[in-house]
Amino acid sequence: MGCRLLVAQQRCTVSVGPYSPSHVGAFAAGLTLLTLFMVLHAKTALQRSLRLPGVEVIIATAVGALLAMSLGYTGDIVGVAPTPPSTGDSEDFNPLALVTNWVRRWPWELPVAEVANRLGGWHAVLISTVAFSAVDFLAIISVEAEKPPPGGWSPARELAGQGIGCMVSGMSGSAPIGGSLSRSMVAGMTGSASPIMGLVSGLATAVLAFPQVAALLAPTPKAVLAAIVLAAVLPGVVKPKDVLKLKGADAAVAWCTALASCFSDPTKGFGVGLVLYTLLFMFRQAGSRMGPKVGPIVEPNDTCTPEKATGA
Repeated sequence: MGCRLLVAQQRCTVSVGPYSPSHVGAFAAGLTLLTLFMVLHAKTALQRSLRLPGVEVIIATAVGALLAMSLGYTGDIVGVAPTPPSTGDSEDFNPLALVTNWVRRWPWELPVAEVANRLGGWHAVLISTVAFSAVDFLAIISVEAEKPPPGGWSPARELAGQGIGCMVSGMSGSAPIGGSLSRSMVAGMTGSASPIMGLVSGLATAVLAFPQVAALLAPTPKAVLAAIVLAAVLPGVVKPKDVLKLKGADAAVAWCTALASCFSDPTKGFGVGLVLYTLLFMFRQAGSRMGPKVGPIVEPNDTCTPEKATGA
């Protein structure tokens, strides 16, 4: 994950404008270092002064956006959200549209066969969807294990919630939903630990989607946002405690999975780790079935006589 963030950070530094690419890269690096300093080292002082959890993230984002606007930053920014096309149905008021206008296609209207043909057939659809679902579910499990809620959690409940969320997301024309360890770490860094965090995050995201509010966030550099995520996951990337606890073959599988995820993508890395651990499991099962041959047990200070050996 850390490698992918660093790659994304490198991509954020390339743009076209009055500055040369090297100057833009230096500007982005400066914004990144300033954001990391404010989030990691000025966190205690800011929270003590303003008595607001997570205020360091808000201040760091605002400072980065102001510096970018005042100094003419030409790197990648959040930008303005695209304007949805007009449907031309605004003349006829329909009260039901207030509830259902978010639905682009109902489940029975989805082009399932067309998508299957585009992906190369039903076998490719099954493989890709199962792999993606497994990665998403494991991401949620890792989030719960890293930051468990106060009342505990249930894998069955998480799986059902993810399935319902993906169905609703498909109806609205959005991408599949899933858990994100980096975003959950950011939430934990800001002090959000109660189950109501998801509801508040959803409402805040809906408010930020309004054009008037989104215009205020448009000049925010992506380098600042990448630095905030990096500040949350950097300690775990530099010192992965759970991976360091592993020994022998388990550690080898874990490090191979991590490297495969960094140099390809999480789905392929998951596949590599799954294949390696399957082979390791089969090897261990074969070894346990063969088992070491154990000879006759002789008690200490016991003399093995011919009578005892024959059971007489």
